Amino acid sequence: MLPTLMMIEIAASLLALVYLILATMQQRLCWVFSFVSALLFVPVFWSNSMPLFTVLQFYFAGMAIYGWVTWAGGDDKPELPVQTLTRGQNGLVLVILAALIIETLVVMYVFMDSATPLWLAGIDSTSTWASIAAMALTARKYLESWLLWLFLVNLPLVVSCVLTGLFPTAALYAAYAVMSVFGYFRWRGSLASA
Repeated sequence: MLPTLMMIEIAASLLALVYLILATMQQRLCWVFSFVSALLFVPVFWSNSMPLFTVLQFYFAGMAIYGWVTWAGGDDKPELPVQTLTRGQNGLVLVILAALIIETLVVMYVFMDSATPLWLAGIDSTSTWASIAAMALTARKYLESWLLWLFLVNLPLVVSCVLTGLFPTAALYAAYAVMSVFGYFRWRGSLASA
């Protein structure tokens, strides 16, 4: 029999995949799976001494509630359509991300005496901040969210996990990367047809 924490990790991963599949199809139900998955990941990351990823799960759970509310259509308002950022908004997102990533790396190395290799800390910082931005953009149905997930979260984490020997997690992020491509083109198609 599998240890309890491993069963929780497997359940959280499967629910996260269901979330992603439903999100690519713009199904509001995706946010329920996101919420439950995030809460299940809390003890997994906490028990593995990953406090930042633990806190990130609470953010994801909160954004799942926000996404559920913002994606709702109804009698008084239409369903939230897919939208795109302006060139200026894209630039602003990237500048803010770069500043936060660099600031995090400086804090890690100046104040925390980090023994983590710079490349790994860079991927950790980039994927954390990009996850925050991508989830916020996903909740508002911005097409560019899929590009952040693909290039600044999922692909870097595949590399990081392979190089650190976390092969099952690398496979999960590889699946996320494929789904990010699918989500981008699916949302772009609905944007063109609107």
